[in-house]
Amino acid sequence: MKIRFFLILLAGIGAYILNSGATQGAANVLNDGYTGAPGDKTGCSITNCHADINSFGTSVTIEVMDAASGSPVTSYIPSTIYDVKVTIGTTSAPAGYGFQIICLHDQNNAQAGNWSAPGTDVRLSTSTVTGRNYAEHNKRSTTNNFTVKWQAPGFASSTGSVTFYASGNSANGNNMKSGDDPGNASFTIPEQTSGGIFENDRLAVHLSFYPNPASEFLNIDIAGELSGNYDLEIFDELGRKTTTENLALSAGDNNHQMDVCDFVPGTYTLRLHKDGKYKTARFVKL
Repeated sequence: MKIRFFLILLAGIGAYILNSGATQGAANVLNDGYTGAPGDKTGCSITNCHADINSFGTSVTIEVMDAASGSPVTSYIPSTIYDVKVTIGTTSAPAGYGFQIICLHDQNNAQAGNWSAPGTDVRLSTSTVTGRNYAEHNKRSTTNNFTVKWQAPGFASSTGSVTFYASGNSANGNNMKSGDDPGNASFTIPEQTSGGIFENDRLAVHLSFYPNPASEFLNIDIAGELSGNYDLEIFDELGRKTTTENLALSAGDNNHQMDVCDFVPGTYTLRLHKDGKYKTARFVKL
């Protein structure tokens, strides 16, 4: 009798843990990744997660968007913060939704960038099994859109393209793993190199800014063996040229003040060039 009671108790605890994972996020409760990424479980449809019976026609999409304009981007600038949205589409209405997402370097499958500012019904959870930090649902959500901010990897760790891996679930609300309909998606985005903004960085000068981030004026210090006129160009996060100035520079230290009051908040790239040689650096407008 005691053995039977103990087995029933274990089964009850197991069911509670599985249901908690379904309603509160897999990394938070089950301490694991289910995104389908290399090193993670293949997705939410595996054993002990959610049974895939295709009851809701689930599809999962991932979007990476400019944080200021909300427009989708097709490449990332190192250290820039973007909005990431996971949308779970269905052909019929489930009782709720859940998701989990990770971003990895394509070169070595190490985690790429950092999450912050989780949106409605989203939490950040770290799995000690995978050593990765995930964005995932914190309860069964009534919305099929989940948002979180992602800071792209910096120059020291950037290794070209990265891939987002996400698993989403449409739940029938029976508080069991049966009857749900999970799905997976991935989205690869390269490091931005178009327009030559980050190429040919061979102009022998030193660039520094203050304050950085800037809200009204940006002071630009330019030092080196300089002589003559140089073009100073500013590019936004999408690689679009927003400003061009011509500077007369001389050997030694030069200072130029730029009014950035009307700049849209975000990360900008400054490019100084002459005779086919360039020097680039980045600043942030608050």
